[in-house]
Amino acid sequence: MPVAARVQGYLVALPIADDQVVHEGDVLAQVEQDDYRAQVDQARAQLAAAEAQVASLTAQQAQLSAQIGQARTQQAATVRTSPELRRQQQLISTNVGLRRARRAHRRAGAAVGRRQADGGAAGPARAGLRAGAALRLDA
Repeated sequence: MPVAARVQGYLVALPIADDQVVHEGDVLAQVEQDDYRAQVDQARAQLAAAEAQVASLTAQQAQLSAQIGQARTQQAATVRTSPELRRQQQLISTNVGLRRARRAHRRAGAAVGRRQADGGAAGPARAGLRAGAALRLDA
């Protein structure tokens, strides 16, 4: 029966003698293991690096998913507040708020004048006048 090697390498030992009868499973030759061990170690290191990369990418995916959730929450809040923001910007650009405050101030002043002319108590109206004056100073 012909004998053929399935691996390449340097022989370390030949535990059989010439013309010795061998049986299935007997060791015919021992090949140096250093090259194979180095290849196995290298493959294990590559496997460990790939597993570490998978773990890192999994962690990044979880972090990005959390960031996407936060961004969606912020977007929803922005959508809810956008109409109010546009309304306020429009009020500022047209000075509607200032006009309303000035009208309220004039009304309060007119009310004070009427009460004084009527001889009534003008305490609450004066408070309104003071509040209106404060609005004028702030504007």
